Amino acid sequence: MNPKFVKIILRDKSSFTLPLEKVETILKSGVQIVMLEGEDGKWGGEAFNKADIVRTERDYGEEKDWRQKNIKEIESSKTPLDITKFKPKSLE
Repeated sequence: MNPKFVKIILRDKSSFTLPLEKVETILKSGVQIVMLEGEDGKWGGEAFNKADIVRTERDYGEEKDWRQKNIKEIESSKTPLDITKFKPKSLE
């Protein structure tokens, strides 16, 4: 399954993209200052104030980039269609 990404736009017009699940967790949490994790899951020294969020929007470009980077992995995980399981319907 392809992950969904959300772009967070801040008051100073900067933005960053995170997976949908992380954005939901950030927005639902009671913490005002949010530390941003790196790809390794550890804090990379960056943080932002939730009060600076102007809006969020789905980042379809990031989703497309992710699919292109992982296309071989996605294709190999698909199971081939076994046509012997299907029986033709009789024409009556």
